[in-house]
Amino acid sequence: MKSHKYHNLEDPFVATIRDPLVREQIKQMLESYYKEGYRKGLEEGLQKRKAPIEEAKLG
Repeated sequence: MKSHKYHNLEDPFVATIRDPLVREQIKQMLESYYKEGYRKGLEEGLQKRKAPIEEAKLG
């Protein structure tokens, strides 16, 4: 997992956007994209190990 300190750093691309509404929308889009990628990677890794996804989510 990412450290709390790293998580609070703003993406360099997002930092270049001046409009606060657009900046917030792009931050939300990137965050959901990264979360989806992490979830997909986790599921693919579990499938390679032949571990049930439900079991991994519980513990």
